[in-house]
Formats: sequence, C-alpha cells, structure tokens
Amino acid sequence: MATVTINNLQTRLNDTATEVTSMSLVATIETLNLSTGASVTQVIITNKSALDVYLKFWDSSSTPTGSAGGSWNTEPTMILPAVANETADYSFLGDNLYQFAAGWKLNISDQAGILVGNTGSPAIDVDVLIFTT
Repeated sequence: MATVTINNLQTRLNDTATEVTSMSLVATIETLNLSTGASVTQVIITNKSALDVYLKFWDSSSTPTGSAGGSWNTEPTMILPAVANETADYSFLGDNLYQFAAGWKLNISDQAGILVGNTGSPAIDVDVLIFTT
C-alpha cells in the first residue's frame, strides 16, 4: 500500500476538500471515503517526481486489478495528467461536474490510459487535493 493520508476538511456550503499525500505505488488502487454521488469541482495534483504522471479515477464499487507493467482490467473513468515537478490544477464547472455514483478509486501512474505503469527509478511522489460538493 502507498503511504496515503486522507484529511476531510469542511469548506463553504458543504464542499469537502480531501488531501491524499505521498502517492507512490503504481500498482496500488486507493479507495477514497467520499460520499457516493459527490461531484468533483477541482483537482490539484502536486507532482514532486522527475517524470510526468497520470492520476486515474474509477467510478466503481469493485477495485480494478492489474500489475506493474501490465494493464488494468477496467478502463479509468477519468485521467488527469501532471507534468514532472509541476502542479496541475483542474476545475470543473456547471454541467462538467462529474459524480462518482458507484464509489471512488484512484491510482497514480507513469503511464497513460489503461496501463498500470512501471515501478523503479525515478520514483513517483505525488500529493493530490480533491474538492467535491
């Protein structure tokens, strides 16, 4: 398991900010304890790695399976890229608010799409802040 700390902070008008820190393992799916049906309003990815990464979300009640160097058995619902040593900020407004109706799963990877990614050097180190309403 990755070293992940989730802190729920109450913000304005029932919005919630969830912080996931020190994501590093490409073959590990994390489950977020967020409300079913919560809408994503903003995702901030702080990539402290020397390589580009992809934050993958699944809207699923079951955990996707896969192993390093292979593929996940389920296509991610949403993929957000983050350039090496940069912070990526994604905001969703109006009709673009995505609701995770079946449950929240997420993963960080050095590979786009359905690929699990590779372990090794350089290491992945990512912090994520997710705002929902």
